[in-house]
Amino acid sequence: MSASQRGEPWFSAAGVIVRLLLRPTERFLAQCISISTEPSAFVGERVHLGDTTNFLRAANFCFSAVCTAFLAEVVTLYLLGIGNLTEPYYWLFILVTSIPFVLFSFLLVRLVAPLSFKDVLHLSFYPIGAGVFTGAALALVASAVVAALVALGYLPEIRLDRSLWSGSEEQMIHALKLDLHDCLKAKNFVYTVLAAGLQEAYGELKTPVDALSYVRPVIAVLYLFIAARFFMVAVDRGKASAVVGMVCLAAVAATAANALSVWAYLDWKTATSSCTEQLAKGQFGLGRRAESMLKAFARDTENDLNNNELWDVSVRAEGRSLLFSNRFRKPMDTNYFNSRLNGLQKIMRDAYCAEDNWLLRRLKATETFTYYSPDGERLTGFSIAPADCSQW
Repeated sequence: MSASQRGEPWFSAAGVIVRLLLRPTERFLAQCISISTEPSAFVGERVHLGDTTNFLRAANFCFSAVCTAFLAEVVTLYLLGIGNLTEPYYWLFILVTSIPFVLFSFLLVRLVAPLSFKDVLHLSFYPIGAGVFTGAALALVASAVVAALVALGYLPEIRLDRSLWSGSEEQMIHALKLDLHDCLKAKNFVYTVLAAGLQEAYGELKTPVDALSYVRPVIAVLYLFIAARFFMVAVDRGKASAVVGMVCLAAVAATAANALSVWAYLDWKTATSSCTEQLAKGQFGLGRRAESMLKAFARDTENDLNNNELWDVSVRAEGRSLLFSNRFRKPMDTNYFNSRLNGLQKIMRDAYCAEDNWLLRRLKATETFTYYSPDGERLTGFSIAPADCSQW
């Protein structure tokens, strides 16, 4: 027997395994397409109310959709370079926020049709699952396109650099809001789930790429209206129009209830959390933005300085140091200058250690003052650091 013939059983076994793995995927995708394009035909062929086995199949479809969407979310976040492992809590958010739709549908549909709660849940599994999966799939495709355009150089950097303290006031406020969200998520699990559900991770993207955050929530809501077609087919034709209206009303009511309750909780949590107090005190992101903030401070300080008749002043930032270069315009009596140096150093130290100059101390910045002769010869210098402020 030749080597190729001996290897054939292995290839055959591998082919069987691949087919076994692909068949459930093909079946799942076919169901999603059918739900999206022909919901009435799907209900007539696949949904049998009162059949426990059929009910479990619907539940399994919804579970598979959520699991698949979870994987798609992880890949999407990786492609965009945002978020972390807490962001897939979005799917827990979807499941929790689906509860109001099921409850409202049951209460409203019962007014016109004799459907049990199990029947309502049975009919809701498919559109909810398909909506979650479709939203995740489209977001993944869009993210892949954006990532490819960035890699090929057709798009500039799409992520906000939170280490920078520059640009418009709106950008800086947005960066502080992201720091506040990080603090709140670290201290509260419920806030973490809700923030993930509201696509907070996409806040790290620049406009207009951050609009990707609307893809999944919008599609998930739209599929609640597709659910109306499911209910319409499941009841008598005479009651179909009324049932469609009730399910659409349930979709609107559930969406409004979710939005109002989520935003109310987030506002309450933000107002009562110690994170808000920390933000007001400027305790967020200082380490990350220290060098950028010092460069901006040096630039603004140099612009505000009025060079006098005595010397020219320049300011620059290097790391955590602010370097002040003072060059005399005219020859100076160095003995006289040195006799006044201690007093000048005390003035600068008092200014650095003043209560309203807390930012430089919080940034652990060092101020270095160097004095030069008109010819550029270094005369003397001194530095002031947070350790020189004994009162703090």
